[in-house]
Amino acid sequence: MDSKLLNYIEKGNPQPGTVRQMITRGAHVNGIDPNSNTILHLVMRHCCNKLEVVRVILNAGADIDAMNIDRKTPLLMAIEHCQDISVIIALIEHGANINCADKNNNTPLHFAVINERHSAIDVLLHFKADVSIRNSDGNSVVHLCVLKNDMQTLKKILQCEDLKIDIDAKNNLEETPLMSAVKVENLEIVRELLLVGASVRISGIRASTPLHAALKNSPTNMELVEELLWYNADVFDYDMDLLTPLHLALNKYYEKESDNLVFSKTLLKFVALRNGDRTDWISHHASARYDIIPELLKYYKMCLAEVCRMESELIHENISFYEFVIQGLNKRALLEKRIDYFTFNHILFVIKAYPIYRDIIVSCINKKYLSRKMMNIAFYTKQENGQKKFLDNDSVFIICGYLSNLEILNLIDAFSDFQP
Repeated sequence: MDSKLLNYIEKGNPQPGTVRQMITRGAHVNGIDPNSNTILHLVMRHCCNKLEVVRVILNAGADIDAMNIDRKTPLLMAIEHCQDISVIIALIEHGANINCADKNNNTPLHFAVINERHSAIDVLLHFKADVSIRNSDGNSVVHLCVLKNDMQTLKKILQCEDLKIDIDAKNNLEETPLMSAVKVENLEIVRELLLVGASVRISGIRASTPLHAALKNSPTNMELVEELLWYNADVFDYDMDLLTPLHLALNKYYEKESDNLVFSKTLLKFVALRNGDRTDWISHHASARYDIIPELLKYYKMCLAEVCRMESELIHENISFYEFVIQGLNKRALLEKRIDYFTFNHILFVIKAYPIYRDIIVSCINKKYLSRKMMNIAFYTKQENGQKKFLDNDSVFIICGYLSNLEILNLIDAFSDFQP
């Protein structure tokens, strides 16, 4: 009778009445096939959306957490084989272990992320599935979100305040989720991880930091490098090859002179802002390897001069320009209520004295002030007949939504010189 029930289930369209009748006549609900699959396992694999059949089997005393030869439980198979969400909920409410793991230590949540089952992810998070468990590759579900480029699930997990998330857990490759995101150059996920506190200082294999990894990417993504620098990535960290991110940036100039030292200058610009005068270190540790250092030091001194000016210039009461920029770098809005529109206009005026840090300064400004400034300027397009067509404020506001702060500032500067 057990084999008849197993064969009936495998056909894929069992009826709850027939299953109940076969069980009543002696079929064992915990009987197994050669791969240790129970009837409940087979329902998950072969039958779509058979909630009533599942209930009949559960009510007959099926082992909810029985494991097959691959250590998969019915719940794991339900998620793997895309069962209806009502079946998954029924299994959990009947007592299924939501943190069970297969032979590769993948949990139901791992399977849900791997198979992009977003409705199942929602249910598992609702029932407080453990997000910290790592599979045999050492990957947590946060790692998997990065590898699957699943920003939707990543945000859900990170927003669960009552879940214990080790955002800096390493997998078997010694990679944190941030390191993995940097290596695949997923800027959006890198920003999300940094926003919730992922460390830019934790090193991976051969003592390489995320900034090392970003600079080793080819081609190198400047936005990615700058994002790490915003969160105070260390330019002077040595890896096991005795290379710092600054060395890697300098190497890019010698590999391709069209680089124009842009990466090296970007690193030094943040060093001057965050770490003050490190001229001695640069001269001692880099000059022997690179003949371009004297030119680079000239630029670095210009950076230091602008930082010194920031420290001495007040933009509002006892708030220095430097304090405003540093708090902006730290993604803190402590000055938000103390910086009014008048002060904003003052910042726009003095920003012209900071050509090197212009892009960083404008990134620290609230976009609503820049948009408001845009709407006070007469913007126009030229038609085919040469006449000017001026844009209304609604159009200008919509355009601002698609532009970065720096792009808005460039437009303000461009059109301010041509006002009627």
